[in-house]
Amino acid sequence: MFSWFRRNTATGLATGDSEQKSPALPAPLTLGSLLIEAVEIPARRASKPPQRVVQWSVGETQTRLHPEELHDLLAGRVGIIDSMTGSDGAFLCNAAGVQAAVQAEKPSRVGKWTAVFPPDALALLTGLISDEPAVIISREEQVTFARWLDTVSY
Repeated sequence: MFSWFRRNTATGLATGDSEQKSPALPAPLTLGSLLIEAVEIPARRASKPPQRVVQWSVGETQTRLHPEELHDLLAGRVGIIDSMTGSDGAFLCNAAGVQAAVQAEKPSRVGKWTAVFPPDALALLTGLISDEPAVIISREEQVTFARWLDTVSY
């Protein structure tokens, strides 16, 4: 006869735990000075699995974005997305998002970079619209990023 404690450590319980683990995180992606990583953050409830998000790092700036929103931005369904917290003041936008941000600012405060922003690029803005973007992602880099982003979701 087995003790009560011994039954709780049976191999069936261990295999149940391993089935709930999420797939491995993909290797980080580097695009010039931009480091893109998939990270898992704890869920609000202990019974839920961790949430997988995309972290962008450029110099001192670090921001986290939802993978679903990144898919929408790359597909052109939205023109601008905010960071997860919103408190770091970072957002990622395409040409339509830059135009919307420019219209929200006073014309005299708009930076010169907005007039020559490539129509098929993305910009990571970390300050005022008049400030230079932290990074501009070309169309070719977006294709590489989109392939990498497909490996993040599970």
